[in-house]
Amino acid sequence: MDKISVKANAKINLGLDIVGTRDDGYHLLKTVMQSVSLYDIITLEKSDSISVICSDETLPYDEHNLAFKAAKLFFEETKIVGGVKINIEKNIPSQAGLGGGSADAAGTIFALNKLYDAGLSDEKLCKIGEKVGSDVPFCIIGGTKLCEGVGEKLTSLNPISDCKIVIAKGTDGISTIEAYKTYDKLQGIKHPDVDALINAINNGEKFSHLCGNVLELTAFLATVDEIKETMIELGAENSVMTGSGSAVFGIFDNERLAEKCCENLKKSGFFATVSIPSEQGIEII
Repeated sequence: MDKISVKANAKINLGLDIVGTRDDGYHLLKTVMQSVSLYDIITLEKSDSISVICSDETLPYDEHNLAFKAAKLFFEETKIVGGVKINIEKNIPSQAGLGGGSADAAGTIFALNKLYDAGLSDEKLCKIGEKVGSDVPFCIIGGTKLCEGVGEKLTSLNPISDCKIVIAKGTDGISTIEAYKTYDKLQGIKHPDVDALINAINNGEKFSHLCGNVLELTAFLATVDEIKETMIELGAENSVMTGSGSAVFGIFDNERLAEKCCENLKKSGFFATVSIPSEQGIEII
């Protein structure tokens, strides 16, 4: 095999809470992550060196690109002598809380394991991914997971289905670093009940009303509130910002209402798409 293509799925945070801080300053999370059918396409081809090209020319092509960083770490960890040309077809918006960069890194690690027949276990792939970014292990495995620590401790939950997820975003992004700095200054924080969300999911009960994100308190973008209000008005059971923002998702139990909401948001100038839950993080094409 000299070439491979994979779909790298985006993620949303159905519930996100901050439960502490590590000694090194990293925030400890308790979050339920869900893979969705919005994806980037990553095509890898064997080469003598590492290189990246991307359909989004605003993204870096060097070690600041997480896919590049992931490939470099893969070769260092496996001691394999080789390289790879990485072609990224971007569909997942950046600075959105959808894990686009992490998904690209995850897809790269997963695909390199196949391309070079390295035979690494999922656990080993996640260990490499953890060094790239905290969301990368989840993006490798995907599905419905409780993620703890800085995101590296994964516990499988029952898969969710029978819903449509509208994802929308304005033109402005939110810096993850700045979001956490803002959070540290907040007082009187109301935390989402992530345990209740987990129980509802595992028991096959309605869960959408339990979705929540403590980092919404750090999002001072009018578009976040505008998108949430539009989704609720047009039939969403709940609407919540994902990650550190600025993308918002709405959960619908009616496909027609989801499609109507998506079209309405597009007409208002937002990026918008209808997704469904996925049980995988990476899929070979």
